[in-house]
Amino acid sequence: MAVGEPVGAVLSINSGADATIQPPSGTAWLIQSICFSGKVQIYLTDGTNDAILFESLGPGFIMPNINISPSTVYLKIHNYDSSTVKIAYTGMVSYPTS
Repeated sequence: MAVGEPVGAVLSINSGADATIQPPSGTAWLIQSICFSGKVQIYLTDGTNDAILFESLGPGFIMPNINISPSTVYLKIHNYDSSTVKIAYTGMVSYPTS
């Protein structure tokens, strides 16, 4: 993946479940926006320790502009709504790591 190449996806997260936003090995991403259709908690995580970045009370979006990498810090999204929540994120490759 080349620096500046766009990244993004739309995900469905069941009630009580988690999803991760984590680039593949060899790259890092700058996440520029995250949209969500319900109550979510967004964490920075290293896979062992979580630090809450944001908690929503309903549908909305944030623009975190945060670099994430596959082996150090990435994002975990937790759905604490009573139904399935859809999220969408956009960003770009910030640097190749290999």
